[in-house]
Amino acid sequence: MDMMHIVSIALIAGIVASGGFVVWLFRREPDRVLCLVLLTLGACLLAYGHLEWAARHESPEVKEAMFIRHVIAGWALTGMGFVGLMGCRRRTDAGGE
Repeated sequence: MDMMHIVSIALIAGIVASGGFVVWLFRREPDRVLCLVLLTLGACLLAYGHLEWAARHESPEVKEAMFIRHVIAGWALTGMGFVGLMGCRRRTDAGGE
């Protein structure tokens, strides 16, 4: 295992651990838990995609396919989780007033 794999494993483990802790904090609110899981998965895909993009020395076609597969999917999941969390906040703010 080279240094880039160790760094990516450590980074993804840190993202999953911190996301798991936040999910545990909000475990009684299932709508927020789903959004936090989406954010965590998206951040993991983004970290993995960017690190692999920087580490691999392959043809541009292979890097483009990897970009589409990891980075765009990571941003989509992160965006869905963020928008979902903003919707959860509006519902609780409107319900409390």
